Amino acid sequence: MLRRVFLNALGLTLGSPLVVARPAPPAEPEPDRRPISVDNPRIWPAVSRDHPLPMGAVEAFRAPARAAEMGVQWQRILFDWSAIQARGPDDWSFGWADQEAAGRERDLGRPMVGQLISTPSWASGTGDPKSPPVGLDLPVDDPGNLWATWVRSAVARLAGAIDTWVMWNEPDVWSDENHARQWLGTIEQYYRLLKVGYLAARSANPKASVLLAGMTYWWDAAYGRELYFERLLRLAAADPSARANNWYFDAAVLQLYNNPRGLFDAPRIFHDVMRAHGFDKPVWVNENNVVPWDDPAAPLTREHFRATQHEQSNYLVQAIAYALAGGVERVAMYKMLDDSPLIKNVEQAFGMVRADATQSVRPIFRTFQLLLREMAPTTRAQLVDEGQVNRVYLEQAGRRMTVLWNCSPQPRDAVIPAVAASAQRMDGLGNVEPLEIDDTGHIRVTLAPATANTVPGYPDTYFIGGDPALVLEPLPGDYAPYAPTYANLPLAGQP
Repeated sequence: MLRRVFLNALGLTLGSPLVVARPAPPAEPEPDRRPISVDNPRIWPAVSRDHPLPMGAVEAFRAPARAAEMGVQWQRILFDWSAIQARGPDDWSFGWADQEAAGRERDLGRPMVGQLISTPSWASGTGDPKSPPVGLDLPVDDPGNLWATWVRSAVARLAGAIDTWVMWNEPDVWSDENHARQWLGTIEQYYRLLKVGYLAARSANPKASVLLAGMTYWWDAAYGRELYFERLLRLAAADPSARANNWYFDAAVLQLYNNPRGLFDAPRIFHDVMRAHGFDKPVWVNENNVVPWDDPAAPLTREHFRATQHEQSNYLVQAIAYALAGGVERVAMYKMLDDSPLIKNVEQAFGMVRADATQSVRPIFRTFQLLLREMAPTTRAQLVDEGQVNRVYLEQAGRRMTVLWNCSPQPRDAVIPAVAASAQRMDGLGNVEPLEIDDTGHIRVTLAPATANTVPGYPDTYFIGGDPALVLEPLPGDYAPYAPTYANLPLAGQP
């Protein structure tokens, strides 16, 4: 597979009570392909959108004032069955995940998506929370189907406050090294868990939406294994009841880290897998981020896919541009607030907000604000990959935004065909300066080099581009959607 695909992979496993480093897989050789250049780029068909990209943050309720300042539009919260009903089915110890908090956040415009995970000992028979619940094969209305009873009870209690539910987390992680694995069951057992969960949730709340477990994609892709998602849909296709029940899910979910390009490649591949089975559904990205290493409040070594705080902001600009061009339905950052330093096995500071007395913010916080205002309200997006330079054209109300960045360690110049008589350049913090349009009707932009090269064993690989430029042009009234054309180049398919 392409080196780019491998290098997206395997930073951290998240969304569970434990946050631990993943083992990196071996690299695979890059196949021969036509070189990409400014004269021979790779152009993907444009994606049209009927609404702005909703931008969220995991557990935003833990820093409500900062979440309001950012403009967070949605969030995910964990419902750990093994903690909530530790002693039995009549035990309800919600902790922070209660009806009051969910209703309050909904009313503040930050609705929660609930994630159901982790089997209590009394329901697994193994004592391991990663084990499948007993009784999964029983009918959904049978009291012996403990998963169905739990899902039905939780969804009914929170109906109206939480109406969207994720069924488990990262079942495609198949290695137990560093305790990364979160599902010990087979793929057949996960399909049954999904099916039972869907039916139970919809019976408790007919308005409920059910999402697949967040999947890493890269865990299989980096090892050349058939995708878990593909294997799961093949099981569903063999189930005569699946088509009549919406395939037992309303959206697929990805959880992607480190390389922003993942937010373009993986969603498109998921869409292709669904279309091959004769249907298509939204793809959400419920977690994404890259770990900063240079924050004095949480210092780390410069290695293992880590980035500076400045590079982390660059990551977010590029990730959101890729997500728009890749047709992502909605996206959330992991996470709103750093975990407490008292939690064991957590050294990475993922929060856009620090867990200090004042809840101080990292630069990515301001970048999130900017992108929510300036980039999310896009009606049409298109990626043009020139190899060293990537550009994403975003058509918005009354203007075109072209987001460009340099993927190489040397400065690069980019040329954009202008669509208006004036243009401005915005940086990742919202600073704006005018740009000149030359006599040939082109805008020339100098792009800073990439600096993020902390991929283990690949010091010459830069997985986050340099400082992005956001070029703004007002659209004339007779503007036709931009469709770049280059000689001797068919539209690109899969990367």
